Amino acid sequence: MQYNRKADGSLENLPNKHIDTGMGFERLCMVLQDVKSNYDTDVFTPIIREIETITDKNYGQDEKIDIAIRVISDHVRAVAFSIADGQLPSNTGAGYVIRRILRRAVRYGFTFLDKKEPFIYRLVDVLSKKMGAAFRIKVTETID
Repeated sequence: MQYNRKADGSLENLPNKHIDTGMGFERLCMVLQDVKSNYDTDVFTPIIREIETITDKNYGQDEKIDIAIRVISDHVRAVAFSIADGQLPSNTGAGYVIRRILRRAVRYGFTFLDKKEPFIYRLVDVLSKKMGAAFRIKVTETID
């Protein structure tokens, strides 16, 4: 990647040029950790374990439960990262996308994991600890 395309369509040089393999962070972790799924990497396993603890459901024993746990673990990351970057859930635009992602995670917990009370927020601490200091700083800045 070499350029940043601005709103007016013009291109500006990026300060650091690199090659985008299209592999993505999770796929790279999967290859390096020699596992068959993104959800088997150390990026997702702490979140999955926390979901198991909160819901008293076991990952790896029932396909519907596994799908629900994967959806929730992926969606909590997307929502938390988006909020940390300054995009709050709302009724319009990108905020509406965040809201729909959050609602889908809640619906999967309610429908497939029998969680009738809020629990998604309880996953943010595990996520924050896993993703490191940069994530925690952004969360602190957003809350203050």
